[in-house]
Amino acid sequence: MQKELPARKNIRLRGYDYSKAGIYFITICISQRVYILGDVENDLMVLSKVGMIAERNLIAIPEHIHGVKIDKFIVMPNHVHLILEINENVGTRYIASETLGNDISKDNERTPYMASLQVRSKKTVSKTIQQYKSSVSRDIEIVGLWQPKFHDHIIRNDDEYNKIWQYIDENPAKWTEDKYFV
Repeated sequence: MQKELPARKNIRLRGYDYSKAGIYFITICISQRVYILGDVENDLMVLSKVGMIAERNLIAIPEHIHGVKIDKFIVMPNHVHLILEINENVGTRYIASETLGNDISKDNERTPYMASLQVRSKKTVSKTIQQYKSSVSRDIEIVGLWQPKFHDHIIRNDDEYNKIWQYIDENPAKWTEDKYFV
């Protein structure tokens, strides 16, 4: 008899389009919250080799995804916090296919397949985080490094933005009070 798995709770805001322009507070955790990204010493984060790779790949996100910006971040021993900004004109990568058409047709217009792909390929918050997690896992050659999901919060105003900025700034100094401290 097969054991029934518990239903996963949907953590997304119902009806919200996560591909539209906005500013998001993101928390990404290491699987089982293992301390692999470094340690907090004297209220400062000291990155391990893995933590340096995580930071480098985080900083590189805007180089790989046009229209996405990292406003603020901190790599902690077992998680990463960041403020992610998605702009209106987020770049889309087109993939050529021999059977379904190329990027540009002979008359220099997108084929119907490519137009359809553009709609399906919006760079959303989830896709950005998935690409980041994949890049770090690939660079350090560890499968299952990250928890499958991540926490996000849509930042709605300047007051929220400033409080989150301060929280990220003070995270190492308040590490022993943090819910991710184990």
